[in-house]
Amino acid sequence: MTRAKTSVKKSASSGAAGLSGLLMACASGVGFAQEIIDTPVLYPAGPAAGQMVDVQLHGNACVLYLSPPDTPYTVVRLGNTILLTVQAYVAPSGNDLCIYPNSTVSYSIGAFESGKYAVQVSAQYQEFLGDMVTQDLGALSFTVGVAHPVPALDGTGLLFLALSLAAAAMIAPVRRAASLTASRGARARPAIRRR
Repeated sequence: MTRAKTSVKKSASSGAAGLSGLLMACASGVGFAQEIIDTPVLYPAGPAAGQMVDVQLHGNACVLYLSPPDTPYTVVRLGNTILLTVQAYVAPSGNDLCIYPNSTVSYSIGAFESGKYAVQVSAQYQEFLGDMVTQDLGALSFTVGVAHPVPALDGTGLLFLALSLAAAAMIAPVRRAASLTASRGARARPAIRRR
């Protein structure tokens, strides 16, 4: 697993919201630094061919990842590269606005054939009194192994299976005959009534 450098891209929007946020921050003396510090985790770590693969993200008091199915997320596959973009709420760190519960959210990215793959994980969030931000959280590389075949019986297993079936076939008629004899014997006796 490799971790990419975190980068933040801001969307173009009106400068008035950013300017008012900057003026508020300067006036109050409080910084509004926002950033997600998280390492995405692949689950399962070593998937087999055809097995569903998830990316897990861990929210904390300042980061709330919006979870499916209520909030959509995007998965784009470009060859063996998968781009995952999720939505989040990010509170300015180090102040009273960090009120979110600790949580782990799983995002399904699909099932894959055998081979090597890379996942680039990004989160989008609205800055406090500012622009929409897309932050790269990291890159994961993984290898999908072959599907696990159902084990077949070898010679010893086949012999054991044949002997077990033969023994069961021999015992079944004996038990059936014994139960029939016992039930006939119970019907042949006359019922005795006492007065």
